[in-house]
Amino acid sequence: FTEVDYLSQNEYISYAGDPEAPKAETLRAIDAYLEYSERQVPFPWANIHAAQTLKDRGWQLDRAVELYRKAIPMFELETRIQTSDDTRTAERIESANDSWNNQKRDFAAGLAKAARLAGTPEKGVVWRELVEGAPPKKANRLSTYWHARAQLAWLEGRKADALTYMQSAMHTRTDPDSWYRGQPDDEVAREAKALWKEMGGSETAWSIWSKRPAAKATEVTEGRWETPNKPMPAFELAGLDGKTWRLKQLQGKSVLINVWATWCGPCQAELPVVEKLYQQTKDSADIQVITFNIDEELGLVDPFMKENGYAFPVLPAMGLVKDLLDDDVAIPQTWLLNVKGEWVQSQIGVDAPGTDWPTMLTEKLK
Repeated sequence: FTEVDYLSQNEYISYAGDPEAPKAETLRAIDAYLEYSERQVPFPWANIHAAQTLKDRGWQLDRAVELYRKAIPMFELETRIQTSDDTRTAERIESANDSWNNQKRDFAAGLAKAARLAGTPEKGVVWRELVEGAPPKKANRLSTYWHARAQLAWLEGRKADALTYMQSAMHTRTDPDSWYRGQPDDEVAREAKALWKEMGGSETAWSIWSKRPAAKATEVTEGRWETPNKPMPAFELAGLDGKTWRLKQLQGKSVLINVWATWCGPCQAELPVVEKLYQQTKDSADIQVITFNIDEELGLVDPFMKENGYAFPVLPAMGLVKDLLDDDVAIPQTWLLNVKGEWVQSQIGVDAPGTDWPTMLTEKLK
């Protein structure tokens, strides 16, 4: 490993991002990264990142716990600095506090899990009042809150409580489903299932207990165009094929995003023209067609694509879509982004039969 600091950091990021990276090389990358961080102004993130990697791999768990604990005073100092800026408004300080509290809960969950796995529960509790306090008001903070409570309960042997909190963490998750090598990857669900099995639960009961509430989506047949009232966030989503799609990388092209689900009748009628438009533009340097899928059962999507011979990119995006539409999801929808990545038009429903949809949309995207 090179002694050039930024290369040591990048080397670590490369190994940490690959769950199948060799153990010896990954540990050497962690060591180099931590040595690099020691030469910088003290900050908690290197210790936290290294601890997370060790915890997730199940390696050197005692070391992971100590790295987490070493980061606590630095984390608290960083929090005080970031939330005590006199030049900011009270609203911005409150927002900063909310963000740091969310990060603290996530940190507390990681420490609790590492300590449980290491067999040192006495070292695994931090910021209990925050973890067990009132739930945050923002919906996108709830999953982290319940996950932290679950990890603390599990650490302390309160397994029934932990399962209940895990279920709430799964049901309140607003982040898009993450994918690894083309397969859904949900850390909270994996942990909950491990605890479920540990308590003697069956696969059948798990499939019932773990099912997330149905999306509040409705089918819309009549098409209408609207101007969106929200900006498109800088999303980063993994497709069914494992490819990562980022809004920033799409800038410079006009982008069409179709929102759909396998169970939606109007979507099924519309997808053939989505495929036609994709085939017409897939080699274009100026136009990109992608789709956001909001199926609860992601295992249904790939067979559906193969059965119908569709090749357009599919990005599982339930959390993102619900957040953009304030949970009032009506599908199908077609969203148009300009070359700056700005969300400029939205069509809800489909056009009347006979409309030359690919030609119309191609013209709109030019």
